[in-house]
Amino acid sequence: MPTGGIKPYLAARILTKRADFLRVKTHGSRASSLSLALQYLADPTEPDVAVGFTCAKRSFGTGVASNRGRRRLKAAWQQAVADAKPGYLYVVVGKLPVLDLPFPALVAELKAALARVPPAAPATAQP
Repeated sequence: MPTGGIKPYLAARILTKRADFLRVKTHGSRASSLSLALQYLADPTEPDVAVGFTCAKRSFGTGVASNRGRRRLKAAWQQAVADAKPGYLYVVVGKLPVLDLPFPALVAELKAALARVPPAAPATAQP
């Protein structure tokens, strides 16, 4: 059962369930940079792109700061979504420098992280 709906402005299905975030963290891979970590997991049942965003209040200090970081990550995703490969679940984890990094540099970091994701294996047909 899919969770979340397709958000046209993000061009992706949004991960909303904690179980999805934990599955990507536990079984997936990671591409890190100064201001973010991109966790990804190939999912042959996912025809499109699915993405979740997180900025822990514990790391950012306040809810205001973590919400601002998450909004910046979502805006950067809008610019970088064309580089995302279908068939993957992505979780974008914000780090504290995401608040101060110039926006073009943030988009470049996200695009570089997406470029490190290998192509997804095609889904096998089931009889």
